[in-house]
Amino acid sequence: MQPTEDYNTLKVAFVSGMKGSSILHVNLISLVALASIALYCTVHSRIYGAKNIPFLISWTLLTLPLLLSMTVFATKPILLCIFLLAPAGLIFARSPRRSTGSVLPDSVAGSTRRKKPNSITPVPALTTYRAHMMLMTVLGILAVDFPVFPRALAKCESYGVSLMDLGVGSFVFSNGVVSAIPLLKSPQHLQSPLLPKLGYILRKSVPIIALGGIRVLLVKGTDYPEHETEYGTHWSFFMTLALLPVLQVFLHPLIRVIPVSMLATGVGLVHQLTLSRLGLKEYVRSAPRVDLISANKEGIVSLAGYLSIYLYGLSLGTIVLPPTPKFFPRLLRQRVTPADLTAARQNGKTVIELTSYAIVWWTALGILRFMQIDEGVSRQMANFQYVLWITAFNTSFILAYLLLDITFYPPSSAPKKRPNSESNHFSPEMTVNVISATAPPLLDALNKNGLPVFLLARECWDRNYKSFNADDSRGPVVVHDSAFGLLVCNLWRGVGAEEEQVVVAIYLVFGMRSRISMSSVVQGLGFSLFCCLLALLLKGRRSALPFPPGPSGHGWRGLAIPKQHPYRKFEEWLKEHGPVISFQRGFGQRTVVIGRYQAAVEIMEKEGIHLADRPTSIAAGDTLSGGMRTLLIPQGDRLRKLRKALHAQLRPVVAAKYQPIQQHNAQHHVLDILRDPQNHLIHAQGYATSVILSLTYGKSSRTSSDDPIIQEVSAAQSRLGAALLPGAYLVDEWPMLRYVPGYLSELRRQHQLELKLFTSQLDTVRNRMASDIQSCFAKTILEKQADYGLSYNEVAYLAGSMFGAGSGTSSSAISIVIMAAATHPEAQAAVHKELDAVITPGKCPTFQDEADLVQVTAFYLESYRWRPVSAGGFAHRATQDIIWNGLLIPRGASVYGSHWSIARDPEIFPDPERFDPRRWLTDDGSAVRNDLRVFQFGFGRRVCPGSHVANRSLFINTALLLWAFRISEDEKQPIDTMAFTNTANMHPLPFAVCFEPRRNVAKMTELLSQTP
Repeated sequence: MQPTEDYNTLKVAFVSGMKGSSILHVNLISLVALASIALYCTVHSRIYGAKNIPFLISWTLLTLPLLLSMTVFATKPILLCIFLLAPAGLIFARSPRRSTGSVLPDSVAGSTRRKKPNSITPVPALTTYRAHMMLMTVLGILAVDFPVFPRALAKCESYGVSLMDLGVGSFVFSNGVVSAIPLLKSPQHLQSPLLPKLGYILRKSVPIIALGGIRVLLVKGTDYPEHETEYGTHWSFFMTLALLPVLQVFLHPLIRVIPVSMLATGVGLVHQLTLSRLGLKEYVRSAPRVDLISANKEGIVSLAGYLSIYLYGLSLGTIVLPPTPKFFPRLLRQRVTPADLTAARQNGKTVIELTSYAIVWWTALGILRFMQIDEGVSRQMANFQYVLWITAFNTSFILAYLLLDITFYPPSSAPKKRPNSESNHFSPEMTVNVISATAPPLLDALNKNGLPVFLLARECWDRNYKSFNADDSRGPVVVHDSAFGLLVCNLWRGVGAEEEQVVVAIYLVFGMRSRISMSSVVQGLGFSLFCCLLALLLKGRRSALPFPPGPSGHGWRGLAIPKQHPYRKFEEWLKEHGPVISFQRGFGQRTVVIGRYQAAVEIMEKEGIHLADRPTSIAAGDTLSGGMRTLLIPQGDRLRKLRKALHAQLRPVVAAKYQPIQQHNAQHHVLDILRDPQNHLIHAQGYATSVILSLTYGKSSRTSSDDPIIQEVSAAQSRLGAALLPGAYLVDEWPMLRYVPGYLSELRRQHQLELKLFTSQLDTVRNRMASDIQSCFAKTILEKQADYGLSYNEVAYLAGSMFGAGSGTSSSAISIVIMAAATHPEAQAAVHKELDAVITPGKCPTFQDEADLVQVTAFYLESYRWRPVSAGGFAHRATQDIIWNGLLIPRGASVYGSHWSIARDPEIFPDPERFDPRRWLTDDGSAVRNDLRVFQFGFGRRVCPGSHVANRSLFINTALLLWAFRISEDEKQPIDTMAFTNTANMHPLPFAVCFEPRRNVAKMTELLSQTP
């Protein structure tokens, strides 16, 4: 049943005007958390040893005492502490069990195992603290609505101290603590440009801001009784949480030069001055709500105070998380590096540092209260007394948790050694605290899911408070709350399951019950939307498996891939991180690069069915190619139709019929070089275009490189190659840019030029089909156009793409063969020897000689490997999660098989920069190996359908060129073997070589001029 107006009035009155309790009372109630963890550690170390405590016992020891301290024992917290500490003392008196080995064997091993650079050793005390603070905050929410919780624990109206006020501030403080992690790992983050950092933080804050908006909808769209003086009309705690990291970014220049604790104190003092001296306090307490700002005055005004708390937490994080308390200042002065984070932890120094800070903050708070600065503690305005109370409390409790760890898991007995004063690296033999490798599993789960737990508790208590009448019947409520707490803990303990299952369970348990009292469609939709957003928050946790390692991103764009030869940068990252790397580009786009041979076989080939898709390519695919270029088309009907047509005309049996055309043009290629050796690059292009024009459009005469059609196709291929480079167009990372007027206009114009070129060539074939045109690809496809179900433009693009891709890649591969021969005379000499032995005088090499020319085959295969034309490969899209060696390649990731790096796998190709055709031959050199593959033409189901034609072109050109010439470098113009165009299919930049004929030029010319 929906609450009535009278009920809402009573409800608001019930939670309004609270004055709270005292700091001492709240501290004593919180002390129960320390007593409970003391009992847990005693039971764990003295009874269970290395084994985990059963879940039910863990829940009883760690969470039930907190609930009892706020209900039955709310007025007698010391008595509850005695009940907990008495059995702990008795058990502690026993000697630790030794039958199970050392109490914490993983910890001992962990103290000496090799750690990943820049990793921060876990601090179980911090995990326990954050989880207990979360539980206290969640339970404190109950104090708002249920009379079983003393009114003194409910949040205060304006001034006062309560458990709820403590929980809210502690949540902010603990978030500040963990915000130190990125600064410790990457101190250069403080000097990074503001806008990228700001964009990254805002993107990370979007889910929290959205949840804050949903909270407003849930409250405003229903009759839910609201308490405006808490944060305001529209403001919520979620908005405060989202804005604090953003505000911290603006303070990065100051953090570099001012101690964070001093900065936090300055922010808090300035905020207090504005409250006391500038009338801000009276504004909050009495100003009418006439506009958006005044309607949310509490949330806006308190933001500065919460920022001060957040910074105090950050300051403490820089003390507790690194090996020594002074690590962060030394890191900023570059006396240590992030790699030193793996040094042994000096907990003794940390304890001393925390103790001094706790004394300072408690003393400062006492002075403020003694001098009666302000009217007291105010969570509503987050005044300086509130800031200091939260800081002193949390500093003291983290110190206490750390002392408990040291007490129950004492230091090793190894002799102490001083650290090296210059390097700050610590010896493993130093006396260090050998603490548990992980905190209690229950608290660890709560800590890892802090925000979702808070959201779940907030919403579920909002829905369930109506289930009990507002009476003083404590028994049923405590039983209900205990059962509810047990259910929540069980649920979140197993949150490693698929996130959809978790959210469905939450919705079934709480949403269905809520609907009993939901007559408003808005509330139902709001709660459903809440569950969906919760699923998004858990999305990254759907698998416990990590992504492949890789370089970290920079700001809101993720990782910036170099636009110049990105495949070379990939190789650097692969050498650093391993055979498979991953990184983020754009808004949550995960990119994976496969860079070693065995990984390519196991992922790109064996998982090929799940990598047959292409990611959406807005620039090169949708815009420049009009969605019709086979290379870039995602899976679907169009791709199936186009590839069916391609395979029908390029399969091995059909490809063999093209050999006479390839033989004829290869012979003329040699004649062109005899006549004009300086323009060998142009002649290679002339061969490739003549062959592909004949195969595609039936053009029988040879084509010169200065033909206007060839120039247009070359220009189109260059544009495509530039657009295909990773990171070339921002729209592929941020798709919304496609709607910016004019952004893609140049690519659209180029598409129209390309389409006009391809359709004009197809028009020529269609007009000649009834007359003298020879059989060719375009003619066959037009004849069967209806069978394939292709439009005229699709046929034009299919033929045109084949023409463009075939001519460009073949000419580059031939030129690379020439480059390799000139720079590796020993390998060339081996081919000469074989050719002289196999090819009899009076004839030239032909396809009939292929079986006997294994050195020729090995030579062009090695050229594929040495300088792969498609060096970086083309992106595949994972259509489902792929698990490889314990790493997760997530569904939707863009996966590149980097040909350049795979071909440089030192385990498969030792000394990879050395050109050695013998890699491809059996031990006796008599045959080409069948256990070694070249991935020049792609992977799996997206392998290039024209590979058979391309291989035949490379064979016959390699055989004829090395039969006819001894190719060498020009001593005056050494060849730069790394000089290639910056395109997806790279082409050698002009280089000079010398072609020395190996036979009588006149006889060779006569022989090559004959039609095969």
